[in-house]
Amino acid sequence: MADKIFKNAGLLQTLPAAITPIILMSERRFVSSRKKIPKRGGVRVAGKPTVYAGILFCLIFAGAGLSGFLPSIAPWFWKSTPCEVLEFEIHDNPDEDPPFSAEARYRFDWNGKPHESGHVGIRGWKDARVPLELARKFSENPKTVCYLPDGSSESAVLLRPAPKWGSLFIIGFGASMAWLLFQGDRTRDLPEEEVMKRVLPPVALLFGIPGLLLFLNLSLPVWIESIAVLGWNETPAEIVWSELRVTHGTKSTSYRADVCYEYEAAGRTWRNNRVRAGETPESGRSAATEILRLFAVGRRTHCHVHPTRPERAVLLTSPGWVALFTLFPLPFLAIGLWTGWEALRMRAPSARVGG
Repeated sequence: MADKIFKNAGLLQTLPAAITPIILMSERRFVSSRKKIPKRGGVRVAGKPTVYAGILFCLIFAGAGLSGFLPSIAPWFWKSTPCEVLEFEIHDNPDEDPPFSAEARYRFDWNGKPHESGHVGIRGWKDARVPLELARKFSENPKTVCYLPDGSSESAVLLRPAPKWGSLFIIGFGASMAWLLFQGDRTRDLPEEEVMKRVLPPVALLFGIPGLLLFLNLSLPVWIESIAVLGWNETPAEIVWSELRVTHGTKSTSYRADVCYEYEAAGRTWRNNRVRAGETPESGRSAATEILRLFAVGRRTHCHVHPTRPERAVLLTSPGWVALFTLFPLPFLAIGLWTGWEALRMRAPSARVGG
């Protein structure tokens, strides 16, 4: 039942999308019948149809995020059972995208009977970091849990896909903007100062919370690792394969250099494809081809390996232009902090009078 609800989440967008053109037509008639939109409290006020159309557009925006988020959390409602991982082997294939995959074998009990399965549950990874960390985890402690999507032993999988947490930003932004428009329409007859007192706090939350979450999950980890790799062990490495990954979007095409290298650490051979700290972002063709030129197949070079976790390595210690990408959350965080400070400053005099 939960899976059906999640898969049909896109229907939430249908009603607003159908009604919006009608609202816009009504607004056109409404505005054309008036010589001038009135001002109240020193602020020019739009007609109600325009406000309602804006609210609907924001709800459509939030609905798009919701329709992407709900199916992604469906696996978190799967049944689970303890299992023991017997084998977990990583494979890399430069002709596949994503190039890294895993072959597993695990044992579990279900309905009082022992079972064994080899279904991993995830098709692959474009970055070697996650499967390498999973391999280390299962080698240190093979006891874990597996999941049964439809409740049968035949459907068992070892891993479940992660939720699309980024969709929460879309949902929150769309819903918050709809709420702000609604509040703005309700406060049109109030003085401008009173309007600002009501509007600034939600604006601070609207920009501040997403900005803070993006900063903690996107920017800060890259900055910390970029500093940490300077102290990692420099280790001889050899480039085993390199590919230019191409992603065709609706309006543009992006490129990513995928370089796999081999190195020795902790008494065994490892393969990795991390070029710099953080996830290698997609970029222009020239930047990607320059990395491929620097690290041609067969070239002997050096990589930098974590002292105690040899599955973590990078080719370059400089963050490159990805450092600029990590600055993206800062404007949101700055707007949230500034509006929050202004909201507190405006409420302070009334708080003292009330005391």
